[in-house]
Amino acid sequence: HDIDQVAFHGMGEPLDNPAVGHAASFLHTSFDKLACSCDGVEYGGRARAPPSVCLSTVGNSPATLELACLAPNTWLMLSVMPDVQRSEPVDSLLQSTDEFVRRTGNQVALSYTMIDGLDTEERADELWGYMERRRDTHVVQLVQYHDMAPGNICQETPVRPSQPAAIRAFIARLRDRGCRVGFGQYCEFPSELLAA
Repeated sequence: HDIDQVAFHGMGEPLDNPAVGHAASFLHTSFDKLACSCDGVEYGGRARAPPSVCLSTVGNSPATLELACLAPNTWLMLSVMPDVQRSEPVDSLLQSTDEFVRRTGNQVALSYTMIDGLDTEERADELWGYMERRRDTHVVQLVQYHDMAPGNICQETPVRPSQPAAIRAFIARLRDRGCRVGFGQYCEFPSELLAA
C-alpha cells in the first residue's frame, strides 16, 4: 500500500502543538522517508509522491496562519459544530481560514458531524451562513457520528447518529444553495477538496 494521505486529527487540538507545522512540512518535503509500520514492524507501504496532508482542528487563528507559512501544502479542516469549546468565535476562525486560503491557495473544509437533533434545517442554515461568501474557497465535509457499542470502555451516551433521511435532507438544503458538500464515515479527506 502506498502512503498517499496523512491526517492530523483525534489527538487533542493539533494546532496547540507548536511542532505540527514543521511535522506537516516534513511529511510533504521528506515523503521518501515515510514507511508504514506498527510496533517496529514495517508493512511495505511507502510514499512515492508527496502525500496529501490534512489537519483537523476546532481552530486557533494564530496557529492557522503559522501553518500557512510553515506547511502551505496542508489541507485544513475546521470543525464548525455548535457548542464546541473554542478559544475564539467561529467568525474569527473563519477569517483566519480566509487568510489561509489566500496564502496557500488551498481550499478549506468545514467539518460538521451529523448528530440526531443537530441535523435540522436551522443548523443547515447556520452552516450556510458560514459558507455563503466562501463557496469558491471552502467546502462542507459532513461526518457520520458513530455511537459506542455496548460494553465499550467509553461511557454510553444519549447522542445518536443522524438518520439517513436527515442526512440527505441536510445535504440537499446546502447543495440547493450552491454549496459543495462531501460526506464520510470518519474524519476523512474531503473528497470535494481532493477533486479540486
